[in-house]
Amino acid sequence: MWKSFDAYPLTQENLSGLINNTIPLIRIPNFGTTEEAEELAERFLQFAARSNSVKTVTRLGISQYEQGTVGGKINYFRLVEGAWSNLIKVCETTFNPTLKVMEILREYFTEVDILTEEGYGRYFAGVAKLRTGKTPIHSDFPLLGALDWAIAEMVAQLSWNFYLRVPNTGGELRIWDRLWQEEDDQLLVKGTYYHDEKIISNIPSITVKPVLGELIIFNSQNYHTVLPAQNRIAVGSWISLMPDRSLKLWS
Repeated sequence: MWKSFDAYPLTQENLSGLINNTIPLIRIPNFGTTEEAEELAERFLQFAARSNSVKTVTRLGISQYEQGTVGGKINYFRLVEGAWSNLIKVCETTFNPTLKVMEILREYFTEVDILTEEGYGRYFAGVAKLRTGKTPIHSDFPLLGALDWAIAEMVAQLSWNFYLRVPNTGGELRIWDRLWQEEDDQLLVKGTYYHDEKIISNIPSITVKPVLGELIIFNSQNYHTVLPAQNRIAVGSWISLMPDRSLKLWS
């Protein structure tokens, strides 16, 4: 359980606290300047206009769940290099957030890299999303749906998000002090990845309003949601702690 319901700065101690679920989240202000965030947002939207927009989520990149668990391992890995190429193009006039996150984490962990899958190659890491609406309550710790993937070896999982566009109202990140447990999936809403709201009944939570250009890291095994918002843009990925104490990024 959390020792307090405050946000914390990035330190070795606080990274361990996230992994061990003794603190709720880490905030890194000015991970990118306002100008860098706005330029990345604009370039992302220009790319999205030429590609795969849908009504509620416009996405740059691929996810292991949607293109992998749902579409199959072969499908996911055939899309990886194209996704990396698109991310590099979008970031070419500013900086690549995935690479910068890895650079920062290397100050605290000896080995930080992109996760690889034996026989397939590296994963993608760094999905950008434009969201309108609310994100359902869920936890991201995909062991049961990915037992034959390298991610099944993880011992803990964090999530990072770099905020490129933040609406004036709405879009807050809410995290509950409850980690997913296998038996919780009895309350999965049928045909979805999210849980019935009963799962967080009477559980204390923290709610934070992201700031343009900041990075937020939290333990993605905690139940969380994003409150309703219009045109919120963020880019992020997972950070898995592996048995050898290395950190591996993937989406």
